[in-house]
Amino acid sequence: MAEHHWLFSKNPGHDFTRQHLGKLSFYDTMRLIISMGKGSTNDEIMDYFDLDPDLIPSQSAFCQRRRQISLSAFEYLFSEFSSSFPSTTDKFKDHCILACDGCHVVYATNSDIIEDYNKPRLIDYKGYNHMHLNGFVDVISKAFLDVVIQPGQQPDEREALHSMLDHFTPDDPQKYIITADRGYESYDLLFHCELKNLGYVFRVKSPSSPKSILSYYASELPDDLEEFDVTIKRFFTDKATNIMKSQSDVYRYINPSKNTPHFYELLRKNHSHLYFLLFRVVKIKTTENTQEIYFRLILYNFGIFIANEAAEENRKKKRDGSNKYLYELDFSSALKTARKFFMRRDSGRHIDIIRLMMKYVHAVKDRFRQFQRPLRGISAIHFGYR
Repeated sequence: MAEHHWLFSKNPGHDFTRQHLGKLSFYDTMRLIISMGKGSTNDEIMDYFDLDPDLIPSQSAFCQRRRQISLSAFEYLFSEFSSSFPSTTDKFKDHCILACDGCHVVYATNSDIIEDYNKPRLIDYKGYNHMHLNGFVDVISKAFLDVVIQPGQQPDEREALHSMLDHFTPDDPQKYIITADRGYESYDLLFHCELKNLGYVFRVKSPSSPKSILSYYASELPDDLEEFDVTIKRFFTDKATNIMKSQSDVYRYINPSKNTPHFYELLRKNHSHLYFLLFRVVKIKTTENTQEIYFRLILYNFGIFIANEAAEENRKKKRDGSNKYLYELDFSSALKTARKFFMRRDSGRHIDIIRLMMKYVHAVKDRFRQFQRPLRGISAIHFGYR
């Protein structure tokens, strides 16, 4: 890329044409941006150039160089770098498991970027900016195979998965299984996977939900059972003849008004108005419905009982008359201390847990505060530290 830097510059023929005379080449600018953490710009530049005053460029020079690089440079580098390795590094029972999911990535607040800015609902609250990152990940190797970045206020996770499926061209697609959570369930994604010869496992809503793609088969699914494994067989069609309507256990009509373009690609590929689809619907009970909540409540009560004893002891302490504030027990620290105490294995060393909790107190300033305490908004978290 450095040898053909004009392909990745905003102004080819102008940007980086005299880079040999300066301190920041295209190569160093790219590497510096990629390696940056959450320190200040000057700190990051200083680290990159190993504290050498003769090599360190100014912050202004770096900002100018950064503006000269096009966004496509990083997209291209990610794509080429990722594809230079095998698509997957490990297999699960002779299959490669790929997962798709999305998350919000918060960045520096800028209310001018309307499609990313989340406006606060209450006055005096701080808004924040976020983008929606859709990732296609190899579950075993944990590597990103592809990403689609969307505006934070206008995410479309299904459309993102469609895009990533379009980009995905493995040599042996039948060796891959696509997995996704409930938000992705749609007939068209199933048809897209069928079109690409990919296996798939989608988590879907209960058949009793009218928004579930399984609602059509509710009579065939014993949803009142805690677990079941049922195979559904249907001929999907874009024709609605009287015979097909009368045999709903054999045919499933797909309305052309629905957004299912990949279904019609399947029909064109098969030169038919019918496409046979066999899929399993599996309901699995993972845990008892209320186990974990009781675990949390037991540990919470364990901590709060001890913390209340420590708070009482703290109130008995004689207050220093020179202190401006009254000091109360910090319950947040106390609960963390109780958890650490609970996790200790049998030990001959005695721990005075009450005295330990009393070391963590905070000043009560409510009657001294001259203004209402502001609540912090969501702040940016550098992606490398998430």
